[in-house]
Amino acid sequence: MTDILEAMIEILKANAGVSDLVGDRVYGEELSRDEIKNMPRKNVALVSAGGPEKIQTSSTVNRRFDVWCYGETIYDAATLDRAVYDAIKAIENITVVDVLIHSAGISGGPRKYRDPESEWPAMIRSISVNADERNV
Repeated sequence: MTDILEAMIEILKANAGVSDLVGDRVYGEELSRDEIKNMPRKNVALVSAGGPEKIQTSSTVNRRFDVWCYGETIYDAATLDRAVYDAIKAIENITVVDVLIHSAGISGGPRKYRDPESEWPAMIRSISVNADERNV
């Protein structure tokens, strides 16, 4: 099975608008322990959002993710969210780490969030990624 999450991380890292803001600080499922020590600052976490994956009997799957854009302030998080939004909209038939991503789209958000314990500001956006489950 292909690693769609890894492919999406690499796509965001390679996007100039996103990397200008976060460098290579794009993570899968959660922030790294080392990154948590440096918070709050701009970074992105793609978190699996569940839901149906398989589209009928084809080799195409539809994965859902919540994209967490953190920043020093809500404004900084929103600036990063706009860069991620542009990067997601631009995805069309791209192969990354042996994964063919057919398309990606916005399925919800953004919404403001502030962690009740750490008070880290974030913007959260839901996306849907249509990809081939076969390695290419």
